[in-house]
Amino acid sequence: MNRDVFHYRAQNNQDYIIKRGDTLAKIAHIFGVESKDLMGKNELASLTIYPNQMIVIPRKLENGTVYFEQYAIQYNDTIDSISRSFSISQVELMKYNDFSKLRLKENQVLRIPIN
Repeated sequence: MNRDVFHYRAQNNQDYIIKRGDTLAKIAHIFGVESKDLMGKNELASLTIYPNQMIVIPRKLENGTVYFEQYAIQYNDTIDSISRSFSISQVELMKYNDFSKLRLKENQVLRIPIN
């Protein structure tokens, strides 16, 4: 495993591109936020969202500083195998990595939060 520890000051928000079948409730669950927070941050008047629409996912951190290991994806890695390998949930992986751009290609780098 290619691992490097690094210090990262997490941004307050993350962009997310809506995919077919997404709902605000589903997105909120994946990222560990409330649907009402998604609506407020994106100034949405209703729960209606559309594929290819970009929304902002608010992040809430206690002290603003998170430490990560850097992991280079290996051949045949899956999100499930990576999360099991690092003993973290898939939700945690999604929280700190832009899954809308993630393709699980070899040598693509993931940030793995250190607890």
